[in-house]
Amino acid sequence: QTSLKWFDECLSSAAKTGAKLAVWDDGSLLQEGVRNIVRDYQVVFGRSYDNYGPSHARNRAAELVETELIIPLDCDDVIHEDAVRQLYDVWLKSDGKPVFPDIWKFGTKTDPHHRLLQWSCDLQRKKLGIASVNVLHSIEQWKSIGGWDESFTSQDLYEDAEYNARLFYTYCAKNHHQPLIGYRRHDS
Repeated sequence: QTSLKWFDECLSSAAKTGAKLAVWDDGSLLQEGVRNIVRDYQVVFGRSYDNYGPSHARNRAAELVETELIIPLDCDDVIHEDAVRQLYDVWLKSDGKPVFPDIWKFGTKTDPHHRLLQWSCDLQRKKLGIASVNVLHSIEQWKSIGGWDESFTSQDLYEDAEYNARLFYTYCAKNHHQPLIGYRRHDS
């Protein structure tokens, strides 16, 4: 039930941004609860009955959207209500480069402003995972790099870092140093 509460908090925060929402339920054990929560929001919704992992779910959700830009959220993230507008403003000034915000951590460990590293090719060669999954980028960019690698399963870590590495390496990226995404820390 805790994960449903977090999911509801995620959707509630995303709805306040004014963005169109797409949700993919990747074979969760709580599908009825997920459907009940989704009914309270205006979302495009899809699901699979088996769990194929986060990369599969992100790709299916991206296929559902009819927008030029996407910004993925994990189901326990929250997003600042002004995040989409701020990131879009930066995106317009960055010649279409992907834009990622800083985050704040909450839950079992807190940090009101966790500053992420500005992306560079040199940094890319030394360290993956310099940004969270929450990167504003175009659906065309997602398509051109082949989406998230679905060979990653739900037990694999850092499928988002691998995706961001390909995205950033291909299109560069810009960091917006504002904590616009809440990254939940929890024991599970």
